[in-house]
Parts: sequence; structure tokens; C-alpha cells
Amino acid sequence: MGCGCGKKAVAKQKPDMKVISDRRMTICRRNKCGKYSKFLARCKECGCFLKLKTYINSEECPLGHW
Repeated sequence: MGCGCGKKAVAKQKPDMKVISDRRMTICRRNKCGKYSKFLARCKECGCFLKLKTYINSEECPLGHW
């Protein structure tokens, strides 16, 4: 049966998307690139709504900020 240690190790490797999203949104809100629309929380470069895009692990900033 086993002790389940392998399951715990895999769970630790899984990214916490809330933490990642918060970090990404912080970068966007700083608006150093001038492409962040505060009104809609939207990127003017790619047109994405960032509250959704920042939660998707495979997504990237088109300007390479995250």
C-alpha cells in the first residue's frame, strides 16, 4: 500500500495559482510598460483580461515581464 510520500511530493510541486496570479497582477499593476488598463484590468498589448490570464499557468506576458 505505501505511506503516500510520493503523493505529498507531487502536491508540493504543484504551483499555487493564487500566489502566482497575485505576483503577476502586482507586476501588471505597477504598469512600468504603460500597457495596463486599470479600468478593466486589461493588457493593452495583448488585449487579455488579466484577472483570468494571470491564473493560467501556461500563459506569459507578451512583453516578457512574467
